[in-house]
Amino acid sequence: MAILFCDIRDFTQFADRTLPYDVVHILNRFFTKLGEPILLNNGVIYQYVGDEIIGLFGVGDDPAAQSCLGAIRAGLGMLDALHDLNTELSAEFGITFDIGIGAHFGHVIVGQMGHPSCRQFAAIGDPVNIASRIQGVNKTLGTKFLVSEDLFTQILRAPIDGRKMQAVLKGKNGTFHLMEVLGFISPDPALLVQKTMGIILQQQGRFTDELYKRVFALAPAARTLFRGNLEIQGQMLAHTLQFLVYAMSRRENMALGLLDLGQRHAGYGVWLFSRLLRPNSLQLQAGDIRAAFDQPLYCNVARDAGLAG
Repeated sequence: MAILFCDIRDFTQFADRTLPYDVVHILNRFFTKLGEPILLNNGVIYQYVGDEIIGLFGVGDDPAAQSCLGAIRAGLGMLDALHDLNTELSAEFGITFDIGIGAHFGHVIVGQMGHPSCRQFAAIGDPVNIASRIQGVNKTLGTKFLVSEDLFTQILRAPIDGRKMQAVLKGKNGTFHLMEVLGFISPDPALLVQKTMGIILQQQGRFTDELYKRVFALAPAARTLFRGNLEIQGQMLAHTLQFLVYAMSRRENMALGLLDLGQRHAGYGVWLFSRLLRPNSLQLQAGDIRAAFDQPLYCNVARDAGLAG
């Protein structure tokens, strides 16, 4: 599995000069913002160790390439999330944070460990230690996001922009080959959608107003289906979109969820994402998802336009 460590730089100095209550408040905001990219990419938040977040990818026995690409996307998403958090913290407290991220791929043992009356989920193995050391060497190399050669070789076809580096890891013998991850050479659809979802949730009211204004312009008959407060409808829509974004790394769940959603909307007289599921198959293609978001929502008149499946 892929293991990711994320650490706040010079956090001890910040904690020494800050009231404990404020430290807890800010840490919780940090963990929330930067933990989200792990969850969005089918990862598990394994532990919080002080100001450090540890994420695991592949706990569900996912393919190695999927787990490693998920770790890459999560790391880049965490850097973007930090930028947004720093904007807030600078305005409210006059502070900003910097982070280092390290990721590695290897075989580990996972399961419940500890005293019989207090067992905890644990991941044990040298790859966990190596991932931690890779994170720490960011300080020496002046980088923000480093991954091991073992991780990078699992996703050689991915269009990742990076620089090859070498370093000696603390407590390890020999030189390790690393890759500094700078981003994707070409836009990554999954990462773009994840970023967009954050903006939608932050400006939910504005998004709802603009969306339904366009929907009613395209399909005036749909207005009769929304006689109440659109604010509640907007919350329901945002929840649905959030599910879709989370499910992009769990396509079997997305297919079943969309099937259920479509059946419920058909009962309302609304046809939604009608072409998303291919006949006799629950397999999804990335282009289908993007196309679904590009299509407007229609009511029964969609049948006349040949859009209903």
